[in-house]
Amino acid sequence: MDRRNQYTERLAPVSAANARGSQPASRMRRATAGDGRPVRLSAALALALAAGASALPAQGAPLRLSGLRAGEPLQAAPAQPQLDGQRMLLPLGSAGALRIQPWPMELPAQLGPQQLRGELRPLPAGPMAWLEFTREGEDQAWLVLGSGTRSGQPLWGGWRLQLAQGRWSARRGPEHLALASGAPVLLQAEGRQWCFYLLDARVPPSAQWAALHEREAQADWAMQRLQDAAQTCEATPGSRSEIQQK
Repeated sequence: MDRRNQYTERLAPVSAANARGSQPASRMRRATAGDGRPVRLSAALALALAAGASALPAQGAPLRLSGLRAGEPLQAAPAQPQLDGQRMLLPLGSAGALRIQPWPMELPAQLGPQQLRGELRPLPAGPMAWLEFTREGEDQAWLVLGSGTRSGQPLWGGWRLQLAQGRWSARRGPEHLALASGAPVLLQAEGRQWCFYLLDARVPPSAQWAALHEREAQADWAMQRLQDAAQTCEATPGSRSEIQQK
């Protein structure tokens, strides 16, 4: 796939269904004094929403990609990654630095020089971002990270993220692979084998809740290209891969 086409498709327009989930609460009918039924419904809804975030399933900590600027895509920016605890720092010289936190435990802890491409798209229900890593001297990315990705958005190599009946999956044409936290999936992309990791997923408990709080279903993920047939996906989050990226 042409890198430019893959790059421009990365943050495709959010579907109409997702957009409806981001409608501001002001568009909903407001309860007024003397109108008993809407007030009772509103009160009941308020009680149901008291738990708030506790109703949002999350398999892990949300992945934060900070330092990207809306409207300023990052293209072939050189960086020497530095892991500091659970945070990966990516210095960009005069352009500042990117920070990834928490750095996924499934990924290598030590990385060599990288070329970075990425983009940030602000949305009412929260930003959507992606970042790809290419080793120095290579022309194909070996690692792609996504944060706040909505259903229907592209992943890598023609795959798209899908959410149906509360279940996440990766789809490419007739191919369909179920996704779950803690269970890496092996898939083919760009003629190579990749490991897909669903790092975190957040699904609003109801359409009403989503509309009132301007939330949408979102997922954070990582795709890592395998170096050879001997390399396997890192299935245990607690045991970080020791593969050196040179």
